[in-house]
Amino acid sequence: MAGKTAAKPKVKKEEPKISMTYIDDILFRIGKAEDNIDGALVSIDGRLSELSSRVGKVEARLGIG
Repeated sequence: MAGKTAAKPKVKKEEPKISMTYIDDILFRIGKAEDNIDGALVSIDGRLSELSSRVGKVEARLGIG
């Protein structure tokens, strides 16, 4: 076991440098994603209410609603 040591080499951890431009870009992208999600939820909600009214009509025709 000649030449082997049990000591681990010390590695300096560097702190990441984050600029304000990078943070602004992230916040802008989050805002756009929230807008897209809100639009999708509104669209889904509108379609679900239409679907529930159709289901109610079908149930009424079948006499099960």
